[in-house]
Amino acid sequence: MNGRVPWSRVVIGVLLLGGSMTACADDPPGAAAEEPGGGAAAPTMSVGVPLDPDVAALLEVDDPESVPGVGPAGWPFASVGPPAGHPLERIDRDVGISVELGDGSRLWLFGDTAEREPGGGLRYFEVGTAAWAPADDPTVTRDGSVGGLPVPLVAEPSGRPPCPPQAPRSGVWPLAAVTDPGDPNRVLVWSGNICLGSSTVLEPQGISLGEWRHDPARPPVDRPVQLRVLNPLLFPSQDELGAVIGVGDGRHLVAMGCRPPQIEGWAGPGSAGPAPADGSCVLRRVDVADVADSAAYEPWTGAQWGGGPPSPVDLPRQSTWVSYFAAPVGPFSLAPDPSGEGVVMVYSPWPGYVPVAAVRWAPEVTGPWSPPAPLLLEGCLPITDPRRSCYAANAQPDFSVPGELGIGYYDREVSTPPQRGAFLVGRVPFRPPGANR
Repeated sequence: MNGRVPWSRVVIGVLLLGGSMTACADDPPGAAAEEPGGGAAAPTMSVGVPLDPDVAALLEVDDPESVPGVGPAGWPFASVGPPAGHPLERIDRDVGISVELGDGSRLWLFGDTAEREPGGGLRYFEVGTAAWAPADDPTVTRDGSVGGLPVPLVAEPSGRPPCPPQAPRSGVWPLAAVTDPGDPNRVLVWSGNICLGSSTVLEPQGISLGEWRHDPARPPVDRPVQLRVLNPLLFPSQDELGAVIGVGDGRHLVAMGCRPPQIEGWAGPGSAGPAPADGSCVLRRVDVADVADSAAYEPWTGAQWGGGPPSPVDLPRQSTWVSYFAAPVGPFSLAPDPSGEGVVMVYSPWPGYVPVAAVRWAPEVTGPWSPPAPLLLEGCLPITDPRRSCYAANAQPDFSVPGELGIGYYDREVSTPPQRGAFLVGRVPFRPPGANR
C-alpha cells in the first residue's frame, strides 16, 4: 500500500503539534525508555549508545567525498531562554529561528510555547511567540509578558478564514525569517497559519507574511514582540514555502518549499487530502519590494527564474536512507556556507523524532545539492520514547564562524520533573564536500 501523507495533517503534526507541549492536550501515551531487548543486538556507535536500526542507517554515508564534513555536535550547546528570576524562566519553546539585527542583537521566533505545572499539566500554551536578545548575550531572551504569561506572535488574526469548531484556537508557527536586504532592522517572517483543537486536531490555513521593525535606540527589553501582518494569506498551501535565503544582490530573496514525502505502507491520517505528496522541492525568487505579493514569486524552471513552471530540485539520498528520509520534515533552513563557498540546508529527517540532523551543501541555492550528511545530536538518545527525543534541527547562520556552522535543535527533555524542553544552539565543525578530508 502506498499512502500519500498530506503536509496539512502530518508534517506539522509530527514536527510541531507532536511536541512536548502539544496544544491543550497531554503528551501522547507511551512507556518510559527501555533498553532494546530480544532479537539481534541493536547497532551501536563507538560510544556504545544503542541505536534503532533506522537511525543507525541514517549515520551511514555512501561516499564521504560527496557530502559536507560536519560535526560532531559535542561542542557546548546553550539553551535559549530568559534569565533566572524572569517571570517566564520555566518557558518551554520549540522551533527556534534567530535573525541578527543591525546592532548585533537577535530576534528569536518560536513555535509551540508552554510551561508545565509541577504535576505535569500546562500552566499556559501559545501557538507561536517571539523575543529579543542582546548582542552580548544572544541566547538570553528578554521576553515580554502580560500577567506572567507570554504574548502570541500575532495578535488575533484577521484576513483569514475563521477557525472551525473542532479547532477553534488560531495562531501562527514561524517557518522562515530574514532581514530586509536593504534594512538590517526590518525582519520579514513567513509563518504557517494554524487552527488548533486537541493534540490530534489541527487545521492549516496557508502561509502568512509579517514584519517586525527594531529600534536600536529603544530595544524591546522585557517588552512583547509581535508581528505586523503584511499578507494574512500569502500562499494557500503550507508546502509552498519552508525556508528563505538572501542571494547577496541586496534585492532578491529565494524561497524553497517542499512537499511531504510518500511513506510506503502508511496512508496516514487524513490521507484523502491534498496530493501529490512526493517529497519534491521547488524554488521561487522574489524582489523584496514585492515580497507580500504571491504573484511576484518567480519559479526556478531549471534554467531561469520565471517564464515557465517550477522545476523540482533534486535532493539525492543515501542508499541506506529509506525514501521518506530524503525530504525535509516541516520547517527546514537554508544558510550561507560559513566558508563562503555555497549554501547549506539543515533539517530533521522524517519522521521527525530522530537524534540526527541532515546537512546538505550546494554551490548555489539552485543546486546541485549534495546527499545529506548525518549529524548525531547531543543529548537526543535513547529514542525508544519519542517524548524524550529531539527535532526541529536547523541552521543558525548568525552563530556561524569560519570553519564552524551554527546549528540549533529542540531537545524535549532538558530538565525534569516536570519535563521541560528547550531549543539549543551551538556550532559544529564544517567543510564543503571534498574539502581537505
